[in-house]
Amino acid sequence: METVNRILQEKITARIAPNKAVLIFGARRVGKTVMMRKIVDNYSGRTMMLNGEDYDTLALLENRSIANYRHLLDGIDLLAIDEAQNIPQIGSILKLIVDEIPGISVLARCRSLIISYRRILQL
Repeated sequence: METVNRILQEKITARIAPNKAVLIFGARRVGKTVMMRKIVDNYSGRTMMLNGEDYDTLALLENRSIANYRHLLDGIDLLAIDEAQNIPQIGSILKLIVDEIPGISVLARCRSLIISYRRILQL
């Protein structure tokens, strides 16, 4: 299992790029959060890790304005969001962040592909 995690971790890390969002989907209890934390811990730039189940995270991201996100993410190279499917309008939020914050990379982890896909696309 460790070999599989390392291979996936390397593939995901290689896809992280400025002004791009990388989404991690998967079944419950397979190590997505652990892998995401390892990626964040090994990232060379400044990082911010948020959790979509936390009310403070919801409050920080609720004001969907460029000014809010620029202030929040000033100096941050990688924004990582765990349990992203719990954040209302997460797809629009991620799009605004990667489109308007120069150089930011986003890594978001979602629990269920179908539920998350619908929430991200706002279907």
